[in-house]
Amino acid sequence: MGRTRNLGFGLGMLLISAGLAFPTGAWASEERMSFCGGGEEEEDLGADQLYEVEQKIEIGELRQARRMVVAGLRRGTFRRHVRGLALGAWAETELRLGQYRRAAGLYRRAIRAQSASETDPLRVGLAVALYRGRRSSEGRRVAERFVGAACPDNGVTEDQVACYGARLVLAMTAPTPESRSAGMEAADAVRASEPRLESSFAEMRAMFPAPPTTTVAAADPVAPADTPSAAGAAASSARTDAPRAAVAAR
Repeated sequence: MGRTRNLGFGLGMLLISAGLAFPTGAWASEERMSFCGGGEEEEDLGADQLYEVEQKIEIGELRQARRMVVAGLRRGTFRRHVRGLALGAWAETELRLGQYRRAAGLYRRAIRAQSASETDPLRVGLAVALYRGRRSSEGRRVAERFVGAACPDNGVTEDQVACYGARLVLAMTAPTPESRSAGMEAADAVRASEPRLESSFAEMRAMFPAPPTTTVAAADPVAPADTPSAAGAAASSARTDAPRAAVAAR
């Protein structure tokens, strides 16, 4: 998989990768191929509008993307499975804008609408949103389930960027400095395994606060920052990676 659009369509973004379940580029035509029967023109309209939303996210016009997807949902433009992708895109915009609690709620809705499996990158978007929204225990549980289902120890996985994001959540929520250090090493190993996805990894990393630079005696997990500075960094990142195998958005 390999992009950062994981977090929406699938960080789908995933971002995008994660693509954190958001499809990009060719996804629109691929989605149309799955349509059959009545309502095809309306479905195509929804897919086309969702692609425009994706492009707005890609260039960092997050508020415009949010207005477009909300308007489409209110008008009923997004039908059937396209609605689930639209919810994933909305969730990603909220995450990148620092609206973590709202993003978590939207990720849950997108997961239900898409009947997303435990290996769907939308779940990484949810884990990140929960962690950044100061619900670290919940975020950790979601990340643990995703890693267990989608990120085997042999490193062969569909979405390395989503696995990297999930492992970052585990590292940031680890209970001791030692386990945090081990968690970051595991995340860094995933990142080092795919140099061609470096821009996507960097964008995913920007979703998180910086780790402590000195050894601390306290055993508290790394608390997420109060400011949504990561959203700005993520929005400005260039997305040049190949489309993923799978945030909702993608």
